[in-house]
Amino acid sequence: MLRSRYGIPIALALLALTGCGLEGADKDVANLLADALPAEYTGLTAEEATCVAEHWVEEIGRPALKKGGLLGEQDTLVGNVREVELSEDDAAEAYAGFDDCTDVRALVSGMVTSLFEADEQQSACIDDKVTGDAVERWIVADLQGDPVDNVYVVAGRDCMSTAAADARAVNAISGGLGKREGMTPEQARCVGEQMVERIGVYELTAAGVLDEQQQLVEGMQGVELNETDANLAADATQACVSMEDMLSATLAGGGESGAGAEVKACFGAAFDDERFHAYLVQAYMGRAGTGLDEETTQELADCLRAVLEEKQEQD
Repeated sequence: MLRSRYGIPIALALLALTGCGLEGADKDVANLLADALPAEYTGLTAEEATCVAEHWVEEIGRPALKKGGLLGEQDTLVGNVREVELSEDDAAEAYAGFDDCTDVRALVSGMVTSLFEADEQQSACIDDKVTGDAVERWIVADLQGDPVDNVYVVAGRDCMSTAAADARAVNAISGGLGKREGMTPEQARCVGEQMVERIGVYELTAAGVLDEQQQLVEGMQGVELNETDANLAADATQACVSMEDMLSATLAGGGESGAGAEVKACFGAAFDDERFHAYLVQAYMGRAGTGLDEETTQELADCLRAVLEEKQEQD
């Protein structure tokens, strides 16, 4: 980011000297965005917000902002400025607006520190973890509606807990997961460790999974995580538990001992890694269903029916 000798971003300095060339509807939209941006990016000054907003309108354009869900047909804001799904190129351009008009790394580090009400030691840790690359990945992903690379999760995981709290959380989560069908105690322990490593105690507490003593609030089967945390929890589970073992036990009633090879083969044919991940995300968000399309669901049902009929004939 280019800066003047006084530390002011060049883009912002030029804006102050020359004013903006936007007119009509473009100017109106930029004014709306400038008013809305500080609510989502706390610490953004009015001048910085104006600079970012005008960059978005000039470089991305109203049609793309409408397509991404930020603007309605009458050029009014729809929702908040982070609830959008821009294209990858447009999200990168939106980040460029922040980079041109602000010290974006310091801005986001301050946002995280303020939200967490971090003490001096925690604040120093957050400032270290919230790197320029991490901020760019988060903003670009966030403005595409992608729940990954969240700087709040990273900072909370790495800066807002202790080794003792992490250990208590692993024990609580693995104990809760060990009661789920289709997961052995060893697998449950692995998932608990992965969840704490990927999501962190601070975020799991904020999500209502753990209390302040790192004990489960209501058990693991009733959790309703947000999309970001659900994706991370799905990653943690998928790293430790095979799809065939878990689904054949939970969906086909195999219990802790699982189901036979024929039943597992049915699930193996219906669920690839991507579908298994989607199923886990839905489950961790508290949503019912397998996530399979109608045709695949029917094929799975037919396969399981055939296995059952063959078993009945043998009996």
